[in-house]
Amino acid sequence: MEPTVSLSSEAKEYLLKVALQAIKDGFKGEFRPPKIENVPRQCQQKGACFVTLQTNNQLRGCIGHTEVTQPLYLDVYENAQAAAFSDPRFWPLKPNELENLDLEISLLSKAEKLRGTLQEKIDQIKPKVHGVILDCQGRKATFLPQVWEDLPDKKDFLAQLCQKALLPGEAWKDPTTDFLAYTVEKINL
Repeated sequence: MEPTVSLSSEAKEYLLKVALQAIKDGFKGEFRPPKIENVPRQCQQKGACFVTLQTNNQLRGCIGHTEVTQPLYLDVYENAQAAAFSDPRFWPLKPNELENLDLEISLLSKAEKLRGTLQEKIDQIKPKVHGVILDCQGRKATFLPQVWEDLPDKKDFLAQLCQKALLPGEAWKDPTTDFLAYTVEKINL
C-alpha cells in the first residue's frame, strides 16, 4: 500500500506551513487556502490526509478524509482548520494553545477491502501498520495506524472502532462487516 501521493521534503514542509496557516486563518474566522498557482506542483496532486493536533501529548483534534476527492494542499488546509475548530469531541482551539501545539499530517494510501472469512479478514490487519475502516450496519469509522499505540490488542482496537461508529463493541464480529486497511506516511511539526 503506497501513499496516494509521493512528496519531496520541500513539499512536506510546504504542507506543514499550509496546515499552520489554516489554523491561524481560523482564529480570524477566515477560510483562505493558497491559490493553486502558488502551490508546488507535488502538492496539487489529489490525495487524502488526516490532520492530528495534540497539546501536552493529549489529543486536541483529528479530522480527515479516507478517500481522495481534491488536491492535497486543499485537503490539508480544510482538515487542519476542521481539526482545530470543528472536531466535535473538543472545544475549538484557542490562540494561546498554538505555542504548545504538535501537528501531524497523515498521508493515506488507498484503502484496500479485506477479503475472506471474518477470521481471515481480521488476520490480515497488521497492528501498528494498518489504519482500519470498519463498515458495519450502515455505519463507518476509522482509526489511523497511530491508534495502535493506545490500543495494541486487536480485539480492543476493533471494539473501540465499533464504539466510534456508534455500534456495540462486539459488532465487528458480524460476518457482514467489511474492513478496509490502509497505511500512512506521517509528516510532523
